[in-house]
Amino acid sequence: MGSDELGVRMRKYMIITFEICIYIAVLALLLINQRRTRLRETFDYTELTCRYQLAENIRACRFLLTFVLFDSLITATDVVADVGFNLIERRRIVPSKDRYHTKIRNVLGEQVITTHTIDQYFSRLTSSWEAPIKRY
Repeated sequence: MGSDELGVRMRKYMIITFEICIYIAVLALLLINQRRTRLRETFDYTELTCRYQLAENIRACRFLLTFVLFDSLITATDVVADVGFNLIERRRIVPSKDRYHTKIRNVLGEQVITTHTIDQYFSRLTSSWEAPIKRY
């Protein structure tokens, strides 16, 4: 395991940890505001502005909880997919001597030239523009 791979793995764990911390913080704010609302209801001298502010805080916290939950799910899906793709990629890459001699073909089945000089590239490009259009 290289230092780059360790750094990537640590970043993933840090992202998940931050997501959990944010979710806990918003949940704590929601619970605190709900408790304050219940305590205010027992007293007769509650002010309208205070009740309105607590109600707005609770609505905002509920919205943030759903937003943070969806964000956490997307982040977790991204991390799981990244780990899965890395596992698949490690198993798929097998060193072989024919790896560099594979022929690449385009959509029409013609072989694509992968190594050529600049002059060959531009002459091929010019000939493709000058070639007659094939009508099907």
